[in-house]
Amino acid sequence: MDTPQGLVVPNVKDVQNKSIVEIAVELKGLHERGIAGQLGPNDLSGGTFTLSNIGSVSLSNIGPLNMSNIMSVSVSNIGTASVTSIGLVSMSNIGSVCLI
Repeated sequence: MDTPQGLVVPNVKDVQNKSIVEIAVELKGLHERGIAGQLGPNDLSGGTFTLSNIGSVSLSNIGPLNMSNIMSVSVSNIGTASVTSIGLVSMSNIGSVCLI
């Protein structure tokens, strides 16, 4: 989550026991507290999996944002580049995924 204090990775607790509406409500609350700088240690710990869409802030590569998780995935922005395959050069959309 991009906040005035920097990138943070809050998490929804017990997500497996919540409805999609309950998850949406909790995410909205985490977002509001993040923007206000009011996230606490409990909001940022105890997660198992982080998915970061770093491409939305025009980054092409980044390391893990939250090392307390079992797995972290960062998806970069997609850009156009020339690609050579079997002796042919063409333009292609490329991006990267970082798995930690």
